[in-house]
Amino acid sequence: MRVFGVLRFAFVALFAAAAASACTVVTGTLGDRDGLQCTTDAECVTLVGAGGRCFSTGTCGKVTATPPPGIGSGCSTNSECSDRLGTISRCVAAKCLPAIEASSGCFAVVGDAVNDSALLFGVMIPSQGTALDLLASMQTTMIAATDTWNESLPTGNKIRPTAAVLCAEGKSPSATAKHLQDLGVSAIIGPLGADKFDVVTQAAASSGIPVFGPNRDDIALASRTAAPGEVAIGTVANRADAVSPFGNAAKALATSLGPNLRYAYVSASSASSAAFKTAVLGSLALNGTKAADDPLFSAFTYDADPNGSSFAPALIASQVARATPRLILIPEDLFVASIVDQIETRWTATPRPTYLLLKRTQTVEGVAFNYNFDGRVFTVETTPDAATLSNLDVRALKLAKKPGDFSSAYYDAFMVAGISLHGGASKANKQPSEVRFNDAILALRDMVDGDTISLDSAGLKTALALVNGGSTKMKLTGASGPFLLDKNTNVARTTAWQLSCIGSSASALPKRFNFAGVTFDAAGAASGAIKCP
Repeated sequence: MRVFGVLRFAFVALFAAAAASACTVVTGTLGDRDGLQCTTDAECVTLVGAGGRCFSTGTCGKVTATPPPGIGSGCSTNSECSDRLGTISRCVAAKCLPAIEASSGCFAVVGDAVNDSALLFGVMIPSQGTALDLLASMQTTMIAATDTWNESLPTGNKIRPTAAVLCAEGKSPSATAKHLQDLGVSAIIGPLGADKFDVVTQAAASSGIPVFGPNRDDIALASRTAAPGEVAIGTVANRADAVSPFGNAAKALATSLGPNLRYAYVSASSASSAAFKTAVLGSLALNGTKAADDPLFSAFTYDADPNGSSFAPALIASQVARATPRLILIPEDLFVASIVDQIETRWTATPRPTYLLLKRTQTVEGVAFNYNFDGRVFTVETTPDAATLSNLDVRALKLAKKPGDFSSAYYDAFMVAGISLHGGASKANKQPSEVRFNDAILALRDMVDGDTISLDSAGLKTALALVNGGSTKMKLTGASGPFLLDKNTNVARTTAWQLSCIGSSASALPKRFNFAGVTFDAAGAASGAIKCP
């Protein structure tokens, strides 16, 4: 047996001491086993005592935890290193390095990272503080992404399978980035927190590893020119493109709700959220008066550091509920479900409020299990591909039983990263593991024309076949909408927005957002009438 097995998903205590182990091979046999000493670790414990391990060679060894990481220079395969160290490990520059390493915050492996041909990603996710409840959904998403990728490999291909090392973004971003660089990852996905994302991009710049930002939607990024050697790639539609659609959606809902509308704006305390709020409220006048001067308008702000501990959904929800707004605007992606859940719990007035959200917020679909949201929850979202969403929902349900345990943004970032690395390899005549920022960017910038390809299983097969043949001419659309990289900023931009809602046709659980009859043109102007199915 192989002592570490092939672990699809290995959990290790996040802050436990990471043992970098040495081993001593023991001679002798345990009887007639075709020359093998052992088939189980227990047999080796009997032979050599505590620390006994049965290695893939059928020999016993004793594993200790004293030598430093990197023991076993002269390695040639990941399997060799994993046997030596007694944990999933990689052979990098002839040294063995454990994938899971507590001081860096890396705590789990998804996919077969021992496979020498596997393309390895580092994935940084919230795993402490108020975002701890996001951990399961991120893990589920990475299982879905690696499984979908590895099941979609074309026959006779040059496309490599994928695996990922999951790391806590709140531990030490710079230490995590250093560990991932040492492991030889080809790309980093995340972190979710904007400040930590900047730390990681700076740390990764020295090796040119591209960093893909699933939450990189700051308005400021949409107008800045990428610095030389910039490694930050925003893979989610930028909020700058949503200002007019969101404001016009609020106006359309206000018209349907009647005059003298009491309304509220709930936002996170981040600089990105503040910039979007300023842009939206600058022209919003739902009662004929700008929001800042309207006595029927109220604004609330909450602390949304995904790795902090200050988020208090009950407090912010109580404040909102006391104001009794008829329309509640929450253009955020973190903790929206918690806020909506808490508002609904504390709401005593009649009628209950209508919500306008930004982008498809799947966690709210999960909250819909508990409340009648029919015709009350709307979202301005990038126009999704129905087939993509359907197929991804099936996989999410299969893995997690409900769509709330699935992160569209991380799934899309994973797929875009893998395709761009292989596309960069085809352009530069390199292996994907050798592709760095410039090659990946050049490949991504080609993904602005050609056929539209959905990042579900069927679409991914098509995309991989194209890059396998040396082409990156394609338009990608994922679970969170279309992906088009701005050539000047390396940020995803889109003008394809629509209004969706949770309605009666979605009454069969789990409830999902459906198209609500309104689309927005390139300038953000609305067309169509609100019709929640």
